[in-house]
Amino acid sequence: MSVDEFKTNMYSKADRKLMSFPSFPVGSHIELTVVLRASGGAKYNQPAILFVPDTSRKHWNTYFLKIVQQWHEGTEKMYIGCDFIQCGGEKPHGDLQHLRLERTAGDKMAMQLFYGRSTGPKGVICEYTIPEEFVADLDLPFSFVSQDGALILHMDHSIPRLIEIEKEAKRSAYF
Repeated sequence: MSVDEFKTNMYSKADRKLMSFPSFPVGSHIELTVVLRASGGAKYNQPAILFVPDTSRKHWNTYFLKIVQQWHEGTEKMYIGCDFIQCGGEKPHGDLQHLRLERTAGDKMAMQLFYGRSTGPKGVICEYTIPEEFVADLDLPFSFVSQDGALILHMDHSIPRLIEIEKEAKRSAYF
């Protein structure tokens, strides 16, 4: 997205595909710095980053993970399908959030929410079980989709070395 497009459409009602991702295998993590601010033409007043399977194409109501911040309840919430898990009772520290998602087992995931300039704990960790119908989606390509103007400012990830070795072996077999 260009800077001009960003300025024009930052708070539009349209959901926007931000980037594609190959998969989220067991043992990997995704670290994100996101802006979750609702303003202007926000449709739901709940800016969110959706994890949408590539098989669903433009049907972005089919997501397996949704990260959303709701100020009126004073807590961050992480949605999986239609369910949500409250991630601590602490009040959010602003619209800019630093998150680390880690897939710890086939149906287990953890989200660490880091606090900035905090005198107390430096973060909180939420752990949960992924519903069976969404587990397979984590091993397939998916896209990050912005809803209500949510933005990803930085993304870092890792995948287990064993998976990288397998991919390299497959590539070298073709040459």
